Amino acid sequence: LDYHLYADDTQLYFAFKSVDVDAAKSRVENCISAIFRWMDLNELKLNHDKTEVMLIHSKYRPSPSFQSLCVGDESVLLSRLGVLVLSLMSFHAHVSSICRSSFYHLRNLSRIRKYFTKESAEVAVDAFVTSKLDYCNALLYGLPKYQLQRLQYVQNTAARVVLQVSKFQHITPVLYELHWLPIQYRIIFKILLLVYKSLNGTSPSYLAQKLYYYRSHIRSLRSVSNELLMQPRSFTKAYGDRAFAVHAPREWNLIPYEIRSPTPSRVLKDHLRRTCLLNLVITDHCFYRFVYILLVLIFHYE
Repeated sequence: LDYHLYADDTQLYFAFKSVDVDAAKSRVENCISAIFRWMDLNELKLNHDKTEVMLIHSKYRPSPSFQSLCVGDESVLLSRLGVLVLSLMSFHAHVSSICRSSFYHLRNLSRIRKYFTKESAEVAVDAFVTSKLDYCNALLYGLPKYQLQRLQYVQNTAARVVLQVSKFQHITPVLYELHWLPIQYRIIFKILLLVYKSLNGTSPSYLAQKLYYYRSHIRSLRSVSNELLMQPRSFTKAYGDRAFAVHAPREWNLIPYEIRSPTPSRVLKDHLRRTCLLNLVITDHCFYRFVYILLVLIFHYE
């Protein structure tokens, strides 16, 4: 089994075929039993109350034949994570939870908005709403547009509460005035920062091990000098394309080399934010891609 360790928190995980469910269950239980015995010999306790088990599978596969695992003398039921991840990786419950909680706080803030300054209202929205939208948002890459649109509607409402504008006013100038990236770009922004940290040794090793620079073994190509990342092939759109090892190199290779080149993290964040904001402003034009790259270069050389 593979594992991640953080302080006193341990995660065990591995992949298996759907026909090997029973063998996989036995494999995990044997590993947990060995850990349980070792901790017992060393006068430590494995807390089954804080132990969670999750099984992730395709919606095209049959439901798992088991609903619990044995941890010591206790039985632990299959559950969800802190981010409400369903076993089918749909994130529908997570998005619904964010929308429900965010609108609750926005309704309360709208009632007392007239007593706040703009700066105070923005701080309150950041604390109660934006923090929820940004929490683990890199996992939301590749979700259906209707799911992202629900989160975008939350952000649009929050922006209107902060600036006290009508719901009929176009939202793009409002977001631009607040320097808020739309949900889609916030997700990409987070992923690109993770890529930058992975390439510079400031991210967990299990992320850095997923990224490799492109190197041609046949002949020297111009792309080698552009510091592009290898893009692994994916055979499933709903699952494979959403993997960090697949979509992170794709998004990283799309940004101009002047931004991808080695640069301090603060400078990179500034460039990425300007890039996304420019893309937001001119996205209605058919030639936005060409103009957007030109404007990014102008900003870079100011």
